[in-house]
Parts: sequence; structure tokens; C-alpha cells
Amino acid sequence: MIRNLHMLMALPSENGAITFAAKRAEFIPIEGLRIYFPSNHQTRLEKVEYWLKRLHRDPVDWIRPSEEAWILDIDGAKIQFSSELAKSYPYSSDASWPRWLHGSVVISPEFEAGKDFAPRLAFLLTELAVSKAKAPSPQLNNMAGMVINHFIAGDYHMSSDQYHVSGQVGAVGPNANAEGNTFIQQWAQSTSNVDFQSLASELALLRAELRKEAQEIEHDQALASVASAELAAKQNDGPTTLKHLKSAGKWALDTATKIGTTVAAKAIQNALGIP
Repeated sequence: MIRNLHMLMALPSENGAITFAAKRAEFIPIEGLRIYFPSNHQTRLEKVEYWLKRLHRDPVDWIRPSEEAWILDIDGAKIQFSSELAKSYPYSSDASWPRWLHGSVVISPEFEAGKDFAPRLAFLLTELAVSKAKAPSPQLNNMAGMVINHFIAGDYHMSSDQYHVSGQVGAVGPNANAEGNTFIQQWAQSTSNVDFQSLASELALLRAELRKEAQEIEHDQALASVASAELAAKQNDGPTTLKHLKSAGKWALDTATKIGTTVAAKAIQNALGIP
């Protein structure tokens, strides 16, 4: 099935608009779309950092990247594909697309490596991947009946055990500690009555302002954290929003205060533990 995906590949360049190359799938019926982001870097972290900088400096209207999950407008990607295909081939650029391949998805890039190509970031938009990316994520707003599906802390051990807990929780599960619950407790104690829609809107304004002012690597990192916080706020995920806002740091707080985004400034202030 993977061979039956159309391919859209970003072409790395240091300056100017990001260009793409398109290629039709070899077999029919067409089953989706592959989107690749190659670079000369060897690790996933380096590749993500490179493309975050490139896309923040020279944005593509159907891509909203962050260090974790990207928002992809599939319909915009299909338009880009048809446009690039028309430049590359003498025949019609009309492509056959499955009915389920539309709308926007929130999806994390895969790190793909092979014998005949350098490692690259890849999005494989199969029917299953699109279905999962459009599914609503679990919310952590209801503290009275939280289900912890996995625990990540310290050296990044992961467990699939489930624990039903209520009230304020320290640590649960084998080898767990309280570190992973910090933002859940902090959210419940300080900002659980926040208007997510207002917060997401103000974070979008803050992100635009940070993009104008960013000059240092630390600024790019803060910008990416604000983008991730905006995405989490749109999903009504308070603890994750706080986690990313803490990573955004003092520069984001000062900028939010300067431009009058009071809801965002208050949320960052709470995340940083500033009274």
C-alpha cells in the first residue's frame, strides 16, 4: 500500500520560498499522499530543528509545524501537488484522490531512513493515519476520573498500564515518580477555568509577533513552544499547554505582555511559576 501513495517532497534550500517536487504513484488505485522533508542532518532532532527554522522563516500556508506534532492542511497539500506536477510533466496534473483524504490533520513526522536515500522526516497520509490524526485526543480536564495510559519521566521508560485515580495524585505505577504529574496538578490548581478559545487566539497573535522578532536560536525554540501550546489549547489540553508555555520562557512572557495578550501572558506566568 505504501507504494501507492503520491509523493510530495520539500526541496531543502537555505534562502527563499520552500519549493516542492511531486511524483505520481506507480500503481493504482491511489491510496493517499507521502510528504517528505529531507535535509543533510543525521538525527531526527537536527532535522526537526532545521525545518522548524525554515518553515518559520519562510512559511508554507498549508503547514503549521512544531517540535512535536504538525498541522497539515491536506487540501492545501493536494493543491501544491497538482501545481508542482503540472510544472514537471507534459500531461494533465489532475490526480485521483481517495474520498477520505481531505481536511486538516495533527500528525507527528516519522524519521525515515533507507539504503538508497538519506534520513528524512516523512508524513505518510494513509487512511488509517488520517483517521487517527483527526480523532479527538484524550482530555485531562476532568480531574475526578483521570485515566493514565502511560507514564514518561526521567529516562523515558514507557508503560502501557492503566491506573484509575482521583483527586490530587503524586505518582502511580511501577517505578513512577511525581515529576510527570507536575503540569496536571499545576493546571488544576491555578488555571483550570481558562477560556481555551481565547487562549488559543491570543497564542496565535503572540506566535505571529514572536516570528517577527525572532533572531536567536533560543527565540526559534520559544516560537516553536508557543506554537505547540497553541495546538494543545485548541485541543483543550491544559497540562500540555502549560508544559509548552513553560518552555517558551521569559521572552515569550515579555512579548505577550507588551502586545497586550493578557490571557496568554497570565498562562505563561502561571507556567513559569511567577506569582
